[in-house]
Amino acid sequence: MKSNEPPAPETAANRALLAASTLALGRQIDLWSLGLAAATLIVLFTPALETMTRIALLASLAAAGVQKFLALRTALDAGIFAFWARRWSRNENDDGVGRDLAAFDLALREQFPGMPPSAETRSLEARITGAKRLLTKHSLVFSAQISLLAMALAFHHY
Repeated sequence: MKSNEPPAPETAANRALLAASTLALGRQIDLWSLGLAAATLIVLFTPALETMTRIALLASLAAAGVQKFLALRTALDAGIFAFWARRWSRNENDDGVGRDLAAFDLALREQFPGMPPSAETRSLEARITGAKRLLTKHSLVFSAQISLLAMALAFHHY
């Protein structure tokens, strides 16, 4: 297989399944973030909070909003990779992977006209790398949410 050729369907299916399973971890991050955001909203209604504590709590809610956006993107990507894994595990046609990736890129450009046109279809590996980068961002934003809550707690106690 050349570097620009798509992998065989079985290999592609296994890689896509692993990517989908990894991205599914974003759901756990999202649930934890939602719980923390709900608790933050309850605490925000406490009348005797210092200004800095309130600011840190509001900032953590903003981080929770960004986290939710990334959770939705992560869930979308997980669904796409899971679909590809199912499709390619049943496909014996070696060029089916490349056709599916090209068709997906075309559909993205048609759905979102502002996307830059690309002469080359992105490889499965490039997509998996991008998906891992998305999950990393998702985790970092959740870490920021937790850090801001810790900061609010520190402001409240000092």
